[in-house]
Amino acid sequence: MQTKIKNIADVIVGYTFRRAIEEEKKGDIFVLQAKNVTLHEYITDTANLLTIFSNTFRSAARLQCNDVIIVSRGMGAGTFKSSVFKSTNQNTIASSSVLVIRLKSKAILPEYLSLYLNAKDGQMAISQIVSGSHFKTLLRRNLQNLEIPVPPIETQKTIMKLCDTMHDQEKLIHKMSVIKENVMNATFRNIGV
Repeated sequence: MQTKIKNIADVIVGYTFRRAIEEEKKGDIFVLQAKNVTLHEYITDTANLLTIFSNTFRSAARLQCNDVIIVSRGMGAGTFKSSVFKSTNQNTIASSSVLVIRLKSKAILPEYLSLYLNAKDGQMAISQIVSGSHFKTLLRRNLQNLEIPVPPIETQKTIMKLCDTMHDQEKLIHKMSVIKENVMNATFRNIGV
């Protein structure tokens, strides 16, 4: 089944700050920015996010657990990374460099949606709806109308498990590569001994 994002979720624009965000070490609210979104990793810890004083501002961009985050600006396909906010810290706000997808349907899992948005098909679909010539922007209204595949929940879970397995394999391959490189470096260092 295909459906538009607006049929299963609300899309929220991140908060636009009036000037550059300056860190306040004793701030009371965390700010999630595009640079904090990493492929294949959920956002679980807010401790490494920039903090500011809230000054009691109100915004729908305050994050909730299981919100799907997507980078809203980039150079093209592959740069509109997505992740899932898994923290229970209610004192976190999304900046305008990201869009927040807050699911309102139980027919789709946030992890599956993020996985689809990061996949080649998802990135290609996003590249068709962004605006701008060189530096692309993903607009809220365009994201709302993006059609996505919504298989049954069990299929979504199977796809997520497959992706997790593949990601674990990639980590192992990377570790093996590092070990091989270390062995070669040690071999050359020991030649002169």
